[in-house]
This record gives sequence, structure tokens and C-alpha cells, in this order.
Amino acid sequence: MAVHWLKSGSKGSRVNAFINGLGALATGLTFVVVVVTKFSEGVWVVIIVIPTLYLLMYSIRHHYFEIAAELAVSDRLRLEPARGIIAVVPVDTLNALAQRALQTACSLSRRIDVVHVKYENDQRDFASEWNRHLQSSIKESGLPEPQLIILESPYRKVISPILDHIWKLERENPDHRIAVLIPQLIETHWYYSFLHKQRATILRSILLLKEENRILIVNVPWRIKKTRKADAPYFTAIRD
Repeated sequence: MAVHWLKSGSKGSRVNAFINGLGALATGLTFVVVVVTKFSEGVWVVIIVIPTLYLLMYSIRHHYFEIAAELAVSDRLRLEPARGIIAVVPVDTLNALAQRALQTACSLSRRIDVVHVKYENDQRDFASEWNRHLQSSIKESGLPEPQLIILESPYRKVISPILDHIWKLERENPDHRIAVLIPQLIETHWYYSFLHKQRATILRSILLLKEENRILIVNVPWRIKKTRKADAPYFTAIRD
């Protein structure tokens, strides 16, 4: 407060600074006396805690200043013509969630890579499913045709092949941004999420740790709505 009053320069600031300075001096002397006389009785903890808290708060303040300096603009915001965007959509199964992700990708870019990871010894023909369910719809809508990329994966790895494809696109297209659309189920209760694989969360976390601002992450959520059994499309088939 003494420094504050000296910097303010207002009327009576010198008197206020003197009073605050005198109080600070008295407090400091009292602190020294207590430390000397009560050191062995536990005051040494205070000597450790106070500087530690000060350094912690100073580090936090320094961190905020660094962020502000990096995000600051010198004069005005500059908007440049948009560079090309390559949309990457990981798809495991063709369902409503994949449909929403593909629809969103079509609104972002005309170049879309649909990445499907095929497990080792998997007999499923995803390419045939793709042609059967989507080819006619793409032609009728006039949307850009996505490029289907099927990645072979030993040992049932899923995240690594997708990341390798994204890093490859990043290296080969230095003038483009890579938008990764991550479909994700949102359950009605948080504890239900443990019943699902956490691949979307893992993929998003790894991409966020990548020190590259050209990679954009687009979450495509699908909120689960509880359906009555009589309305469920698969209930009759299961029951029969």
C-alpha cells in the first residue's frame, strides 16, 4: 500500500504512504522476532510455505502473461483468404453418427478422407457396405465424393493408423489445414460412458497435444435418447 500511495500522487498520498510504511515495518519486525524465538516450535514451516506460495503465484502470473503476449495482436486483426481444408472422418460403422459426421465434413471441404481401420483377419467388406449405402446418395445430392481409405491394422490397433494418416496428410499438404471430425456418443448419464470404448477421447487428446495449429478438431456429438422397447428398431428381431 505504501508503494501504491507513492505512485498515486494524490493529495495526502505521502502521509498515507508513511502510515502504511510504518505499519509494514512494525509487521516485519514482529515477524522477525517471532521467527527467531519460535523457530524450533514450528515457525520454520511458515518460512517454507510463504516463499513457496509466492513463487507459485508468481509462476501462474508469468504463465498468464506469456499466453497474453502470444495471443496479442500488434495493430488489428488480419483476415486472410481461407486456405484449403482437408476433412478427415474416422468411421468404424455406417450409422447415424457416421452420417452426421459425413454431412458436417461435406459442409467444410470438398476434399474428404473417410478413414476406416480394418482389423487383422476381419472378414467384413467395408468397401461394399460403403458403395451400397452411400454411393447413390452422394450422386443424388451432388456433394463431393469422399475418398474411402481402408487401413490394415495388425493387433487390432485403431488410433495409431488414423494418426499416421493425419501426420502424412500434414506433411504432404503444408498449405492446407487438416480438420479431423471426431464422432462421439454422448450418453444420458455420465457413468454409461464407461460402457463404450474411449477411442474418440484418446484421439482428440493426442491431437490436442500435437504442437501444430494447422490441425483442427471438430467434435460431432450424438446424444443418446432412451427409446422405449416397442419403438426400438431392433427389438423385434432380438425377441424373435
